Amino acid sequence: MAVQNVAIIGCGASGLTSIKCCLDAGLKPICFEQQSTFGGVWNYTDEPRQNLASVHKSTVTNTSKLITGFSDFPMPKEFPNYLPQRLMQEYFEMYAKEFDLAKYVEFNTEVVKLERSADHGDTGKWVVSTRKLDGTNSEITTKTFDAVMICNGYYWDQVKPNIPGIEKFKGVIVHSGDYRTFHPYVGKRVVIVGCSHSAADIAVELSHHAAQVYISTRSGCYVLTRLGRGGQPIDFGISRVTQLVPLAIQLKFIPGLVNNKINFKNFGLQPTGTLGVHKFPIVNDAIQHRIITGSIKVKGNVEEIAQNSVTLEGGETLDNIDVLVLATGFKLKYPFAKDIIEVKDGFYTSLYKHVFLPDDEWHTLAVIGGVDLGAASPPVNEMQARIAAEVFAGRCSLPSKGDMEKEIAEREQWWLKTGASKKHFTRVNYVPYMNELGEMIGAKPNLWSIFKEDPKLAYQVFFGTTIPTQYRLQGPNIWKDARKHIMSFQEQYLCPLSTRKCAPSAESNSHSVLIFIFVIVFAVIAIMLKA
Repeated sequence: MAVQNVAIIGCGASGLTSIKCCLDAGLKPICFEQQSTFGGVWNYTDEPRQNLASVHKSTVTNTSKLITGFSDFPMPKEFPNYLPQRLMQEYFEMYAKEFDLAKYVEFNTEVVKLERSADHGDTGKWVVSTRKLDGTNSEITTKTFDAVMICNGYYWDQVKPNIPGIEKFKGVIVHSGDYRTFHPYVGKRVVIVGCSHSAADIAVELSHHAAQVYISTRSGCYVLTRLGRGGQPIDFGISRVTQLVPLAIQLKFIPGLVNNKINFKNFGLQPTGTLGVHKFPIVNDAIQHRIITGSIKVKGNVEEIAQNSVTLEGGETLDNIDVLVLATGFKLKYPFAKDIIEVKDGFYTSLYKHVFLPDDEWHTLAVIGGVDLGAASPPVNEMQARIAAEVFAGRCSLPSKGDMEKEIAEREQWWLKTGASKKHFTRVNYVPYMNELGEMIGAKPNLWSIFKEDPKLAYQVFFGTTIPTQYRLQGPNIWKDARKHIMSFQEQYLCPLSTRKCAPSAESNSHSVLIFIFVIVFAVIAIMLKA
């Protein structure tokens, strides 16, 4: 059965790129979005909204612009290397305008239910029930679609811990998903429960305005700063050549990269679990400075809460507490599809490549954005959407149900053997996962074929940062400017920094030497293979 009409649920980063990927594949998408504009969590609002998440006002991306942008629409070179909330939202608006995506979106529309059509067994079709939220029409409307892409996001169903005595607390309790600015907490004594990205960001911001900030953590955390060697973004180190290093060896060297500026034991952040397996590091540039000045104090796990105090494991009590910030994360949830997609333990789904239901013989349902990443999510969401669109269009085939279930079981068993919990089942490593998906549609860069035509480009693809545009060199919907963008990587990094002219420094010729060696090695290998 040929797929034409596709329903897309949600218009954050994953929904927005899903619209474009459907159009690229010759499909007809309609996207349903609860808000009045796109952007998802990056669409900042001053007031919290039920079941709709938002970053706080001072949020800055944890990943650099060259890693974070979509593969065929890079961020402007004038943009800073790390984007504040307003520029991230502006980027999504630019993307939508460039490809004329807004006309495919029904804003202020809630998806109430997703169910299989009466003839689903014969057609693979789905019925989507929606309701308007703008007051124009509260009646439920149903439409039938050939396929569905679920893009409602990960960060909206808040986890609120059942800490003994929390109902007795007389102060303010706010989840990190509802935190917006520091203003309501000036001069307050604040306890932040959790040690995630958001916990650290909120703690650092409040430490400049609150009377005292405490971070309560059960398992600690690793901390990475945004800047790496020479002031380059830390994620510039993500490359294909580094992926050749066995995981066991990587895990021996990564702690040195993370520990080079802070002794986690001395700062009270000593984490449990293996870095890169059980724990992704948080990204924060200032938490160590605020700890060493006493503005933030790191404490152990909360054991009990009273009217205005917090008791920690070991018996220590923090008195006169005004505010509790629950930075305790979010559950994965698809309330409109609870009879279709099973979310196990509130944290994971057993999907093929984290996208497809193995028992759906038509493969007309895809989940986009349901993975836990230690890297940029927009390009990963985009790659998932590209795969889904190609599957819907009949140009990409999936394995048998048995083979898909076997791969899922092997993936989950691998995690359990590492000592991880089931909540890690949706965790993926950026480059290997992008390669897995890219290989399905021929978009994974083939270094041999690139090398034959363009050795300099092959060198950059292999040794350089693995930016999303590398997946537009080959496969469907190649981007004509992909090479230009990849080769101008350094220029785009330096552009927003070049605000003052400085005297030129002596340049090393090591880069040219490496290219020469790379070409010779590839040529020798090619000759040996032909011999």
